[in-house]
Amino acid sequence: MDVHAYTSGYCDLVSLGQVCRRSGGQLSYVSAYQHAKHALKLQREVLRGVTRPAAQEAVLRVRCSTGLCVDNYYGSFNKTLEGDIEMPSLDADKTLAVELRLEADIAAEKKEASVQCALLYTAPDGSRRIRVHTLAVTVSNNISSIFRCSDLDSLVNFMAKRAVTEAPDKGLEAVRASLISTTVQILYVYRKFCATNPAPGQLILPESLKLLPLYTLGLLKNKALTTDVAIVRNDQRAYLTQRLLTLSAAETSTCAYPRLFALHSLSPSHGCTSSDGHLSLPPSLSLTAEKLDTNGAYLLDNGEALMFWLGTNVPKSFVQQVFNVGALGAGDAASLELYCYDNDVSRRICSIVEHIRASRPSYQVLCCVCCSVVHCMLQCELRCGLQRKMKGVLQHALQCQMHCLIPLLPGAI
Repeated sequence: MDVHAYTSGYCDLVSLGQVCRRSGGQLSYVSAYQHAKHALKLQREVLRGVTRPAAQEAVLRVRCSTGLCVDNYYGSFNKTLEGDIEMPSLDADKTLAVELRLEADIAAEKKEASVQCALLYTAPDGSRRIRVHTLAVTVSNNISSIFRCSDLDSLVNFMAKRAVTEAPDKGLEAVRASLISTTVQILYVYRKFCATNPAPGQLILPESLKLLPLYTLGLLKNKALTTDVAIVRNDQRAYLTQRLLTLSAAETSTCAYPRLFALHSLSPSHGCTSSDGHLSLPPSLSLTAEKLDTNGAYLLDNGEALMFWLGTNVPKSFVQQVFNVGALGAGDAASLELYCYDNDVSRRICSIVEHIRASRPSYQVLCCVCCSVVHCMLQCELRCGLQRKMKGVLQHALQCQMHCLIPLLPGAI
Protein backbone atom coordinates (compact mmCIF):
# COMPACT_ATOMS: atom_id res chain seq x y z
CA MET A 1 0.00 0.00 0.00
CA ASP A 2 1.44 3.37 -1.05
CA VAL A 3 0.70 6.51 0.97
CA HIS A 4 1.20 9.96 -0.59
CA ALA A 5 0.80 12.57 2.15
CA TYR A 6 0.82 16.02 0.55
CA THR A 7 -0.52 18.39 3.16
CA SER A 8 0.40 21.14 5.59
CA GLY A 9 -1.34 19.47 8.51
CA TYR A 10 -0.59 16.57 10.82
CA CYS A 11 -0.98 13.14 9.19
CA ASP A 12 0.17 10.68 11.90
CA LEU A 13 2.74 9.13 9.58
CA VAL A 14 4.11 7.18 12.52
CA SER A 15 1.03 4.94 12.20
CA LEU A 16 0.50 5.20 8.44
CA GLY A 17 4.17 4.47 7.84
CA GLN A 18 3.77 1.08 9.49
CA VAL A 19 1.16 0.18 6.88
CA CYS A 20 3.64 0.97 4.11
CA ARG A 21 6.43 -0.85 5.90
CA ARG A 22 4.49 -4.05 6.49
CA SER A 23 2.84 -4.12 3.07
CA GLY A 24 5.92 -3.28 1.02
CA GLY A 25 4.50 0.05 -0.08
CA GLN A 26 6.03 3.49 -0.51
CA LEU A 27 5.61 6.47 1.79
CA SER A 28 5.78 9.90 0.14
CA TYR A 29 5.48 13.10 2.13
CA VAL A 30 5.49 16.83 1.36
CA SER A 31 4.74 19.47 3.97
CA ALA A 32 3.34 22.87 2.97
CA TYR A 33 1.96 21.49 -0.28
CA GLN A 34 1.79 23.94 -3.19
CA HIS A 35 0.05 22.73 -6.31
CA ALA A 36 2.24 24.64 -8.75
CA LYS A 37 5.41 23.32 -7.10
CA HIS A 38 4.49 19.77 -6.10
CA ALA A 39 1.83 18.61 -8.57
CA LEU A 40 4.44 17.18 -10.96
CA LYS A 41 6.16 15.38 -8.07
CA LEU A 42 2.89 13.68 -7.11
CA GLN A 43 2.20 12.73 -10.73
CA ARG A 44 5.69 11.26 -11.26
CA GLU A 45 5.66 9.27 -8.02
CA VAL A 46 2.22 7.78 -8.61
CA LEU A 47 3.29 6.87 -12.15
CA ARG A 48 6.48 5.19 -10.91
CA GLY A 49 4.54 3.33 -8.24
CA VAL A 50 2.37 1.60 -10.84
CA THR A 51 5.03 1.05 -13.53
CA ARG A 52 8.21 0.00 -11.68
CA PRO A 53 9.18 -3.70 -11.67
CA ALA A 54 7.69 -5.47 -8.65
CA ALA A 55 7.21 -8.96 -7.24
CA GLN A 56 4.26 -10.04 -5.11
CA GLU A 57 3.99 -12.41 -2.12
CA ALA A 58 7.76 -12.53 -1.73
CA VAL A 59 9.53 -14.71 0.84
CA LEU A 60 13.27 -14.27 1.30
CA ARG A 61 15.87 -16.29 3.18
CA VAL A 62 19.63 -15.80 3.47
CA ARG A 63 21.88 -18.80 4.13
CA CYS A 64 25.58 -18.87 5.00
CA SER A 65 28.37 -21.42 4.96
CA THR A 66 29.70 -22.97 8.17
CA GLY A 67 31.18 -20.45 10.56
CA LEU A 68 28.78 -17.65 9.58
CA CYS A 69 25.16 -17.03 10.55
CA VAL A 70 22.54 -14.39 9.90
CA ASP A 71 22.28 -12.15 12.94
CA ASN A 72 19.63 -9.66 11.82
CA TYR A 73 17.77 -8.07 8.92
CA TYR A 74 17.14 -4.34 8.45
CA GLY A 75 14.64 -2.82 6.07
CA SER A 76 10.94 -2.69 5.24
CA PHE A 77 9.41 -6.17 5.66
CA ASN A 78 7.73 -8.70 8.00
CA LYS A 79 9.83 -11.31 9.79
CA THR A 80 8.32 -14.74 10.56
CA LEU A 81 9.04 -16.89 13.60
CA GLU A 82 11.03 -19.23 11.36
CA GLY A 83 13.37 -16.37 10.40
CA ASP A 84 12.05 -15.85 6.87
CA ILE A 85 11.44 -12.37 5.49
CA GLU A 86 7.94 -11.82 4.08
CA MET A 87 7.07 -8.92 1.78
CA PRO A 88 3.60 -8.62 0.25
CA SER A 89 5.24 -6.50 -2.45
CA LEU A 90 8.92 -6.10 -3.34
CA ASP A 91 9.78 -3.48 -5.96
CA ALA A 92 12.90 -2.11 -7.60
CA ASP A 93 13.18 0.77 -5.09
CA LYS A 94 13.56 -1.39 -1.98
CA THR A 95 16.86 -2.44 -0.40
CA LEU A 96 17.48 -4.73 2.58
CA ALA A 97 20.55 -4.99 4.81
CA VAL A 98 21.62 -8.30 6.33
CA GLU A 99 23.96 -8.51 9.31
CA LEU A 100 26.18 -11.61 9.45
CA ARG A 101 27.86 -12.87 12.61
CA LEU A 102 31.17 -14.72 12.73
CA GLU A 103 30.86 -17.87 14.85
CA ALA A 104 34.23 -19.46 14.17
CA ASP A 105 37.66 -18.67 12.75
CA ILE A 106 36.80 -19.61 9.18
CA ALA A 107 40.04 -18.13 7.81
CA ALA A 108 41.99 -20.90 9.54
CA GLU A 109 39.86 -23.66 7.98
CA LYS A 110 39.06 -22.58 4.41
CA LYS A 111 39.79 -19.94 1.82
CA GLU A 112 36.23 -19.03 0.86
CA ALA A 113 32.90 -18.34 2.53
CA SER A 114 29.54 -18.47 0.75
CA VAL A 115 26.35 -16.48 1.19
CA GLN A 116 23.14 -17.41 -0.62
CA CYS A 117 19.99 -15.34 -0.97
CA ALA A 118 16.84 -17.16 -2.12
CA LEU A 119 13.67 -15.29 -3.05
CA LEU A 120 10.34 -16.99 -3.69
CA TYR A 121 7.87 -14.63 -5.37
CA THR A 122 4.92 -14.26 -7.72
CA ALA A 123 5.74 -12.71 -11.09
CA PRO A 124 3.40 -10.22 -12.84
CA ASP A 125 2.06 -13.05 -15.05
CA GLY A 126 0.93 -14.96 -11.94
CA SER A 127 3.63 -17.65 -12.06
CA ARG A 128 5.47 -18.63 -8.89
CA ARG A 129 9.24 -18.32 -9.26
CA ILE A 130 12.45 -18.67 -7.27
CA ARG A 131 15.46 -16.41 -7.74
CA VAL A 132 18.73 -17.48 -6.13
CA HIS A 133 21.94 -15.46 -5.78
CA THR A 134 25.05 -17.17 -4.43
CA LEU A 135 28.20 -15.26 -3.59
CA ALA A 136 31.55 -16.85 -2.74
CA VAL A 137 34.09 -14.48 -1.22
CA THR A 138 37.67 -14.88 -0.12
CA VAL A 139 38.22 -14.92 3.65
CA SER A 140 41.24 -13.47 5.38
CA ASN A 141 42.53 -12.82 8.87
CA ASN A 142 44.73 -9.98 7.62
CA ILE A 143 43.20 -6.80 9.00
CA SER A 144 44.92 -4.59 6.42
CA SER A 145 43.34 -6.60 3.60
CA ILE A 146 39.93 -6.35 5.26
CA PHE A 147 40.15 -2.56 5.47
CA ARG A 148 41.48 -2.31 1.91
CA CYS A 149 38.43 -4.20 0.58
CA SER A 150 35.87 -2.36 2.70
CA ASP A 151 32.97 -0.67 0.90
CA LEU A 152 32.07 2.73 2.37
CA ASP A 153 28.61 3.01 0.77
CA SER A 154 27.53 -0.40 2.05
CA LEU A 155 28.81 0.37 5.55
CA VAL A 156 26.97 3.71 5.71
CA ASN A 157 23.79 2.08 4.41
CA PHE A 158 23.98 -0.62 7.07
CA MET A 159 24.70 1.86 9.88
CA ALA A 160 21.78 4.07 8.84
CA LYS A 161 19.30 1.18 8.59
CA ARG A 162 20.37 -0.26 11.94
CA ALA A 163 20.16 3.14 13.62
CA VAL A 164 16.60 3.97 12.52
CA THR A 165 15.47 0.39 13.26
CA GLU A 166 16.81 0.47 16.83
CA ALA A 167 15.76 4.07 17.59
CA PRO A 168 12.16 3.29 18.75
CA ASP A 169 13.38 0.74 21.33
CA LYS A 170 16.74 2.17 22.42
CA GLY A 171 16.08 5.89 21.97
CA LEU A 172 17.78 8.47 19.78
CA GLU A 173 20.57 9.25 22.23
CA ALA A 174 21.60 5.60 22.39
CA VAL A 175 21.65 5.04 18.62
CA ARG A 176 23.51 8.30 18.04
CA ALA A 177 26.10 7.24 20.59
CA SER A 178 26.28 3.86 18.87
CA LEU A 179 27.01 5.52 15.50
CA ILE A 180 29.87 7.49 17.01
CA SER A 181 31.16 4.48 18.95
CA THR A 182 31.12 2.27 15.86
CA THR A 183 33.06 4.84 13.84
CA VAL A 184 35.58 5.40 16.62
CA GLN A 185 36.07 1.66 17.08
CA ILE A 186 36.72 1.14 13.35
CA LEU A 187 39.30 3.92 13.27
CA TYR A 188 40.88 2.70 16.50
CA VAL A 189 41.33 -0.84 15.18
CA TYR A 190 42.94 0.49 12.00
CA ARG A 191 45.28 2.76 13.94
CA LYS A 192 46.26 0.03 16.38
CA PHE A 193 46.81 -2.86 13.97
CA CYS A 194 47.49 -1.30 10.56
CA ALA A 195 49.24 2.05 11.03
CA THR A 196 53.04 2.10 11.15
CA ASN A 197 54.49 4.20 13.99
CA PRO A 198 51.73 6.83 14.06
CA ALA A 199 52.55 10.10 15.80
CA PRO A 200 50.62 10.82 19.01
CA GLY A 201 47.45 12.71 18.24
CA GLN A 202 47.71 12.08 14.50
CA LEU A 203 44.46 11.01 12.82
CA ILE A 204 45.04 7.83 10.80
CA LEU A 205 42.29 6.84 8.35
CA PRO A 206 42.08 3.84 6.00
CA GLU A 207 41.97 4.87 2.36
CA SER A 208 38.68 3.04 1.70
CA LEU A 209 36.97 4.58 4.76
CA LYS A 210 38.56 8.01 4.93
CA LEU A 211 35.14 9.68 4.55
CA LEU A 212 33.46 7.55 7.23
CA PRO A 213 33.71 10.26 9.96
CA LEU A 214 32.17 12.80 7.60
CA TYR A 215 29.34 10.44 6.60
CA THR A 216 28.70 9.67 10.27
CA LEU A 217 28.33 13.39 10.94
CA GLY A 218 25.86 13.57 8.06
CA LEU A 219 23.77 10.78 9.57
CA LEU A 220 23.81 12.47 12.98
CA LYS A 221 22.48 15.67 11.38
CA ASN A 222 19.75 13.84 9.48
CA LYS A 223 16.27 14.72 10.71
CA ALA A 224 15.49 11.05 11.22
CA LEU A 225 18.16 10.85 13.94
CA THR A 226 18.47 14.37 15.28
CA THR A 227 17.50 15.08 18.89
CA ASP A 228 16.60 18.70 18.12
CA VAL A 229 12.81 18.53 18.18
CA ALA A 230 12.61 22.20 17.21
CA ILE A 231 13.66 21.48 13.61
CA VAL A 232 11.77 18.27 12.92
CA ARG A 233 8.13 17.25 13.23
CA ASN A 234 6.91 13.73 13.97
CA ASP A 235 5.64 13.28 10.41
CA GLN A 236 8.99 14.34 8.99
CA ARG A 237 10.88 11.93 11.22
CA ALA A 238 8.54 9.06 10.38
CA TYR A 239 8.89 9.71 6.65
CA LEU A 240 12.68 9.93 6.74
CA THR A 241 12.88 6.80 8.88
CA GLN A 242 10.87 4.86 6.30
CA ARG A 243 12.99 6.34 3.52
CA LEU A 244 16.31 5.31 5.10
CA LEU A 245 14.98 1.78 5.55
CA THR A 246 14.46 1.40 1.79
CA LEU A 247 17.32 3.38 0.21
CA SER A 248 20.13 1.66 -1.67
CA ALA A 249 23.77 2.00 -0.64
CA ALA A 250 24.58 4.75 -3.15
CA GLU A 251 21.41 6.71 -2.31
CA THR A 252 22.11 6.54 1.43
CA SER A 253 25.57 8.00 0.86
CA THR A 254 24.06 10.88 -1.10
CA CYS A 255 21.56 11.41 1.71
CA ALA A 256 24.40 11.58 4.25
CA TYR A 257 26.79 13.59 2.07
CA PRO A 258 25.10 15.44 -0.82
CA ARG A 259 26.74 15.96 -4.20
CA LEU A 260 27.70 19.44 -5.41
CA PHE A 261 28.20 20.19 -9.12
CA ALA A 262 29.54 23.37 -10.71
CA LEU A 263 27.26 24.33 -13.61
CA HIS A 264 28.98 27.53 -14.74
CA SER A 265 32.13 25.72 -15.88
CA LEU A 266 30.82 22.69 -17.76
CA SER A 267 33.20 21.03 -20.18
CA PRO A 268 31.92 20.26 -23.71
CA SER A 269 31.12 16.65 -22.72
CA HIS A 270 29.19 17.40 -19.52
CA GLY A 271 25.46 17.05 -19.95
CA CYS A 272 25.88 15.15 -23.22
CA THR A 273 25.11 11.50 -23.88
CA SER A 274 28.03 9.37 -25.07
CA SER A 275 27.93 6.69 -27.73
CA ASP A 276 27.25 4.00 -25.11
CA GLY A 277 24.16 5.84 -23.87
CA HIS A 278 25.61 7.24 -20.62
CA LEU A 279 25.26 10.90 -19.73
CA SER A 280 28.42 12.62 -18.51
CA LEU A 281 28.07 14.46 -15.18
CA PRO A 282 30.48 17.17 -14.01
CA PRO A 283 32.83 16.13 -11.19
CA SER A 284 31.42 16.30 -7.68
CA LEU A 285 32.93 18.97 -5.43
CA SER A 286 33.63 18.73 -1.72
CA LEU A 287 30.99 20.43 0.43
CA THR A 288 33.01 23.33 1.76
CA ALA A 289 32.32 27.04 1.63
CA GLU A 290 35.62 27.57 -0.17
CA LYS A 291 34.23 25.74 -3.21
CA LEU A 292 31.45 28.29 -3.69
CA ASP A 293 32.23 31.17 -6.02
CA THR A 294 29.91 34.16 -6.08
CA ASN A 295 30.51 34.30 -9.84
CA GLY A 296 29.28 30.75 -10.31
CA ALA A 297 26.20 28.53 -10.25
CA TYR A 298 25.99 25.14 -8.55
CA LEU A 299 23.60 22.22 -8.25
CA LEU A 300 23.28 20.48 -4.86
CA ASP A 301 21.74 17.00 -4.80
CA ASN A 302 20.86 15.40 -1.45
CA GLY A 303 18.77 12.59 -2.90
CA GLU A 304 15.49 14.14 -1.73
CA ALA A 305 15.51 17.53 -3.47
CA LEU A 306 17.71 19.68 -5.70
CA MET A 307 19.07 23.16 -4.98
CA PHE A 308 20.18 25.49 -7.78
CA TRP A 309 22.66 27.83 -6.05
CA LEU A 310 23.28 31.17 -7.80
CA GLY A 311 26.07 33.51 -6.77
CA THR A 312 25.32 37.20 -6.47
CA ASN A 313 27.81 37.97 -9.25
CA VAL A 314 26.80 35.21 -11.65
CA PRO A 315 27.01 36.53 -15.24
CA LYS A 316 23.77 37.91 -16.63
CA SER A 317 24.36 35.95 -19.82
CA PHE A 318 24.23 32.68 -17.84
CA VAL A 319 20.97 33.65 -16.13
CA GLN A 320 19.51 34.66 -19.48
CA GLN A 321 20.44 31.34 -21.10
CA VAL A 322 19.27 29.10 -18.23
CA PHE A 323 16.22 30.94 -16.87
CA ASN A 324 15.36 33.31 -19.73
CA VAL A 325 15.38 36.39 -17.47
CA GLY A 326 17.44 39.50 -18.07
CA ALA A 327 18.34 40.37 -14.50
CA LEU A 328 18.16 38.63 -11.13
CA GLY A 329 17.08 40.62 -8.07
CA ALA A 330 17.80 39.74 -4.46
CA GLY A 331 14.41 38.11 -3.94
CA ASP A 332 13.84 36.69 -7.41
CA ALA A 333 15.66 33.38 -7.04
CA ALA A 334 12.85 31.57 -5.22
CA SER A 335 10.43 32.21 -8.08
CA LEU A 336 12.71 30.89 -10.84
CA GLU A 337 11.68 27.79 -12.76
CA LEU A 338 14.01 25.60 -14.81
CA TYR A 339 12.86 24.94 -18.38
CA CYS A 340 14.73 23.77 -21.44
CA TYR A 341 15.41 26.68 -23.80
CA ASP A 342 16.89 26.72 -27.29
CA ASN A 343 20.56 27.05 -26.34
CA ASP A 344 23.37 24.62 -25.52
CA VAL A 345 23.83 25.61 -21.86
CA SER A 346 20.15 25.24 -21.03
CA ARG A 347 19.85 21.88 -22.78
CA ARG A 348 22.88 20.42 -21.01
CA ILE A 349 21.85 21.65 -17.54
CA CYS A 350 18.32 20.30 -18.02
CA SER A 351 19.79 16.97 -19.14
CA ILE A 352 21.88 16.79 -15.96
CA VAL A 353 18.89 17.58 -13.75
CA GLU A 354 16.65 15.03 -15.50
CA HIS A 355 19.39 12.40 -15.34
CA ILE A 356 19.70 12.84 -11.56
CA ARG A 357 15.92 12.73 -11.14
CA ALA A 358 15.66 9.55 -13.20
CA SER A 359 18.16 7.79 -10.94
CA ARG A 360 16.15 8.43 -7.75
CA PRO A 361 13.16 6.47 -6.43
CA SER A 362 11.32 9.71 -5.64
CA TYR A 363 10.94 12.80 -7.80
CA GLN A 364 13.20 15.67 -6.70
CA VAL A 365 11.73 19.18 -6.62
CA LEU A 366 14.23 21.86 -7.66
CA CYS A 367 14.47 25.14 -5.77
CA CYS A 368 16.68 28.13 -6.58
CA VAL A 369 18.45 30.18 -3.93
CA CYS A 370 20.70 33.21 -4.00
CA CYS A 371 24.08 33.57 -2.32
CA SER A 372 22.99 35.75 0.60
CA VAL A 373 20.37 33.24 1.80
CA VAL A 374 22.83 30.35 1.90
CA HIS A 375 25.50 32.40 3.65
CA CYS A 376 23.09 33.28 6.47
CA MET A 377 22.17 29.61 6.87
CA LEU A 378 25.85 28.64 6.77
CA GLN A 379 26.75 31.00 9.61
CA CYS A 380 23.89 29.62 11.70
CA GLU A 381 24.95 26.05 11.01
CA LEU A 382 28.56 26.82 11.90
CA ARG A 383 27.55 28.22 15.28
CA CYS A 384 25.37 25.21 16.02
CA GLY A 385 27.85 22.69 14.67
CA LEU A 386 30.81 23.94 16.66
CA GLN A 387 28.83 23.46 19.87
CA ARG A 388 28.44 19.74 19.27
CA LYS A 389 30.61 17.61 21.52
CA MET A 390 32.29 14.63 19.90
CA LYS A 391 34.44 12.08 21.67
CA GLY A 392 37.70 10.26 21.10
CA VAL A 393 39.42 10.02 17.75
CA LEU A 394 36.26 11.03 15.88
CA GLN A 395 36.22 14.51 17.41
CA HIS A 396 39.07 15.92 15.31
CA ALA A 397 37.80 14.39 12.07
CA LEU A 398 34.28 15.73 12.51
CA GLN A 399 35.25 19.22 13.63
CA CYS A 400 37.44 19.57 10.54
CA GLN A 401 34.26 19.21 8.46
CA MET A 402 31.95 21.51 10.44
CA HIS A 403 31.92 23.95 7.53
CA CYS A 404 30.32 21.43 5.16
CA LEU A 405 27.00 22.20 3.49
CA ILE A 406 25.27 18.92 4.40
CA PRO A 407 22.13 20.33 6.04
CA LEU A 408 21.77 23.48 3.96
CA LEU A 409 19.04 22.33 1.58
CA PRO A 410 15.86 24.22 2.50
CA GLY A 411 12.44 22.78 1.78
CA ALA A 412 13.79 19.27 1.35
CA ILE A 413 10.60 17.90 2.81
